Amino acid sequence: DAQSFVPQPQLYLLTTDVFDGRSLWVQPAGMARRREASVSAMVTAHHDSSGTALGQYGVTLASGGLGFGWQHDRIGGGAHGDAFVVGYAGGTAQFSLGLDHRWHRGTNTRDGAWDVGARYTPSTRLELSLVWRDIGSPVVVGDTIKATLVPGAAVRLLRGRVRFGADWEIVLSGGTSAVRAGAAVILPANLALTLRSEFN
Repeated sequence: DAQSFVPQPQLYLLTTDVFDGRSLWVQPAGMARRREASVSAMVTAHHDSSGTALGQYGVTLASGGLGFGWQHDRIGGGAHGDAFVVGYAGGTAQFSLGLDHRWHRGTNTRDGAWDVGARYTPSTRLELSLVWRDIGSPVVVGDTIKATLVPGAAVRLLRGRVRFGADWEIVLSGGTSAVRAGAAVILPANLALTLRSEFN
């Protein structure tokens, strides 16, 4: 299922969590949730019998609803893959739409895919999200990344300081890929404590 190529932000963020440049990898409509500029970097290391090495790294830039990103994956046997993404979102804090396009390049790889997302906040306590990911089911280093539909919802309590959310990832060719649930608590000094579970 091409887990090697899952962008790092998808491993710890729900679709209702994102509002900065990481939205490009999780929910493109999130880039219009707040009008701000952001720069983010991601690094993932893995350890095996040969030692510790970087498995994935990249960077994302976003401003005013427009975002650019790059991700590099190292795969065993010397294979590698790169994903370049550009996306745009428009709307308000209450409702927004977004899309992005990824170009996959690497070992025996030259493919592309689209993501389309929408988010809606009908009240101060509820947020709804829907993302159609990997439209086109790209083949990356011999693995097919299957298109998925990801509906999500989050509930805010205590004036938005506590949030509970869930995503359901549905493989469009049949079956559920994962169900994810999480909680976040806003702490003093704009820090946040988050918990997340995934059931494959």
